[in-house]
Amino acid sequence: MTPPETTGPTAGSPATTGGQPAAPRQAPDGGTPAPQPPPAEAAATPEDLLVTWHHGIRVLQVAHGLASERQARLTRTTEVLMAALTAAVGTAILLSDVSPMSTLLRNSAAGLALLAAVIGVVRIAFDYPETALQHRQASLRYAHLRREVETVLGSGTVIGQQQVATLRTAWSGVEQQAPGVSARLRARAVRDIERAEADRGSVD
Repeated sequence: MTPPETTGPTAGSPATTGGQPAAPRQAPDGGTPAPQPPPAEAAATPEDLLVTWHHGIRVLQVAHGLASERQARLTRTTEVLMAALTAAVGTAILLSDVSPMSTLLRNSAAGLALLAAVIGVVRIAFDYPETALQHRQASLRYAHLRREVETVLGSGTVIGQQQVATLRTAWSGVEQQAPGVSARLRARAVRDIERAEADRGSVD
């Protein structure tokens, strides 16, 4: 994934159309969307560009956090299902030692054992715990990058092209390490951010 040469990465949210986030351009490998240049008016000055980047980084931070939570829930769900199915099969086997199993009970136990095996294979194939960890780490990296952008914006000094280039390189590095995040989760992240800002505004 190659970042733009002059404008830097704005994956996932900076550009807008009619007040709504523009559809991100997907990476060829199916990962996090490739960086997109911001609209011309947003790139008028380095300050405006960094403000645009800050929003995009925040969206990705929240989206990866949501993805991590989702993968963690899937991990817990599959673990509970496997434990329940294994317990049911074990109970059926113990009952068979006491009295002969009926055909229905034997077939049910076999079906439960097969279902537990399928769930185990799916869990291994999708590796929910590892994916949850990767999304969590990506969210933390984006949070760190967001704070760096906020530091530059709040410094009160003139922002130079070298600072912009450094942040662009940092964003590209974070993005290359991050797993893919769906457009649905990015859209939800945008809604969560807008709702949080609205709630903060009502309190103020």
